[in-house]
Amino acid sequence: KDIAGGGYFYDMACHTLDILDFILGEISEAKGFTANHAGLYETEDTVTASFRFVSGVIGCGEWAYAASKSSEADMVEITGNKGSVRFSTFTFTPIFLRTTYEQSEYNFPRPEHIQQPMIENIVAQLHGKGISPSDGISAARTNRVMDKILYLNP
Repeated sequence: KDIAGGGYFYDMACHTLDILDFILGEISEAKGFTANHAGLYETEDTVTASFRFVSGVIGCGEWAYAASKSSEADMVEITGNKGSVRFSTFTFTPIFLRTTYEQSEYNFPRPEHIQQPMIENIVAQLHGKGISPSDGISAARTNRVMDKILYLNP
């Protein structure tokens, strides 16, 4: 808590939720359950959530920061009526695309400086030469969703 403020969920889950906001649109509703199973620190170490996007898509997430190493997984899967796509947020595993007609795997090189593409987008926008896909508005939306998952559930 002293290092990450609200704990690992606020420090790390925001990146996955931000990617989902970018791909699927704004999350309009979110609810969650939390626990501190391991008792290693004051904040939640286990979080589950369900959410609905403005587009009508519904989803769920699970973050277990005190899970055993053998249970660790970094995976997002989006499934629809024409197939699915699976990717990681942090581990640079291949992106898998599965449709009725094909199954493909896409590998991308890990950037030397992971933040560089986002920083370049922001600098370009500041110079009037582009639009950054992430801004204060999208960040505030993601933070609102995390607040709803952790604290604002009736």
